[in-house]
Amino acid sequence: MADSTAANTGQSIKFPASMKTIRYSRPKDFTLVTVPEPGPKNILINVKSCDICGSDLHIDSGDLGTNMPLITGHETSGIVVKLGNAVKGFNIGDKVTADNAEVCGYCHYCRQGKPLCCENFAVHGLHREYLDLSEGSLIITKL
Repeated sequence: MADSTAANTGQSIKFPASMKTIRYSRPKDFTLVTVPEPGPKNILINVKSCDICGSDLHIDSGDLGTNMPLITGHETSGIVVKLGNAVKGFNIGDKVTADNAEVCGYCHYCRQGKPLCCENFAVHGLHREYLDLSEGSLIITKL
């Protein structure tokens, strides 16, 4: 276990040295895999809740034509447990929500303040024990 200290409370927050997630290889076939440590511009979030929506159920049953392997999950909430040294605007211990939409920040729509219309829009599965999210590229909101 590693740990970080919350700036606002001084509380020590523990997290595992390796993070795990469930990844689908094909419909109804998923395994537990390890995901990498966060980079310098990333935020590590300990997931407290993540929804299961209709799309996830269709992926599980094979009714939705998706590229595999993939990780399911759309919206999540949790607590920031580690920050890359280049991250600004977040503190360890912050309660946050995150969406799985990754936006580029530089296309026409992102520059117009319409990130959900991003020309380089991508999605990431959030059903994980810990999330390693890039500051600014995903939609992360403090609670």
